[in-house]
Amino acid sequence: MKTTVENLTYSYNGHPVVNGVSLSPREGEVTAVLGPNGAGKTTLLRCITGALRPVRGAARLDGQPMDAMPPREKARRVALVPQASNLEFRFTVLETVLMGRYPWLGRFAAESARDHEIARQVIDEVGLAAFCDRSVTALSGGELQRVLVARALCQDTPVLLLDEPVSHLDIRHQVDILGAVRRRAEERGVTVLCVLHDLNLAARFAHRLAVMKDGRVVAEGAPGQVLDPALIGEVYGLPVTRIDAGGRPILIPE
Repeated sequence: MKTTVENLTYSYNGHPVVNGVSLSPREGEVTAVLGPNGAGKTTLLRCITGALRPVRGAARLDGQPMDAMPPREKARRVALVPQASNLEFRFTVLETVLMGRYPWLGRFAAESARDHEIARQVIDEVGLAAFCDRSVTALSGGELQRVLVARALCQDTPVLLLDEPVSHLDIRHQVDILGAVRRRAEERGVTVLCVLHDLNLAARFAHRLAVMKDGRVVAEGAPGQVLDPALIGEVYGLPVTRIDAGGRPILIPE
């Protein structure tokens, strides 16, 4: 399923926050969107999902504008992990993850044994197998973040959008979650677009990077090409030193 973002522009009170962005994330790859706070990364994802309507341009799946899709059809094609979510109802972890199967259920149909199997598989994949029966209101912020990722993986869509999915996680779980996302891309041909702040995690787990500044994409390509100290220093306003280890760039703030 081809995903394209074409000349997308969105403004708040007449001020363009996303300005003429075009991207073509690839099937079977993770594309990480990087940039400083306020660069327009979250707004870009919200425009792609149709939560915000751009003033110009469009996000398309196989040529069809995403904001014109019926909700159920869109939910079968695109899963989203939002930047923050407050789950106040006392659903269990299993019940919450099973919500990812709803787009695939018939009207008034209950989850099948296969749906439960898929849910338990992804719960195990994010390291929460021991938490299946625990209420989501009793979880830590990092545990809840992993539940949201599991719910999106359970949705089993060809496109996966993630907005800072590891921001509340310790380093081990950051690696586990991003590893699971990369495997989903490579093994199932999923198109992944993921907003990240950690440049070194992006270099480790993303196939391609897109760097945003002031609402525009200022660089796009493989991590080894994009993570240039001069470019990153200019975008973030902070000098960095680059070293290469294991064939991957690592940036160290000076």
